[in-house]
Amino acid sequence: MTRLYTSNYTIRLADTDAAGIVFFSRVYDYAHSCYEDFMRCEDMPLELILKQKQFLLPIIKSTAEYKKPLLLGQKITIELGLENITNSSYGLSYQFSDQQQTILARVKTVHVSISAATKNKIDLPEQLLAILTKEQ
Repeated sequence: MTRLYTSNYTIRLADTDAAGIVFFSRVYDYAHSCYEDFMRCEDMPLELILKQKQFLLPIIKSTAEYKKPLLLGQKITIELGLENITNSSYGLSYQFSDQQQTILARVKTVHVSISAATKNKIDLPEQLLAILTKEQ
């Protein structure tokens, strides 16, 4: 795995259930926010992709694994990494850990590049390929 980006987050009340534990689907929100922040830092914000209307990057597979509860007020770190890449798709991993570096959860997503006009699979755009394969 090649590390691409790291973000930090503090668990908020709105993210949790009555027991103060993060609702299971919120880890996907955290992962996607980390992905958006990474793309923005690389001068390829997702809103620009949508505005250009040349290609789209839908998620075609996702998994989440929960190791320990994420708790209200907890400060977490999310590490975004590149798992694999092909001509038309890429897999990302997100590792969630606490301040003691205990792994709390992992999320994986697979994205595919499609034409915005035809919705057919296309090669990854060169700009995106350069961002994902850039030496860290």
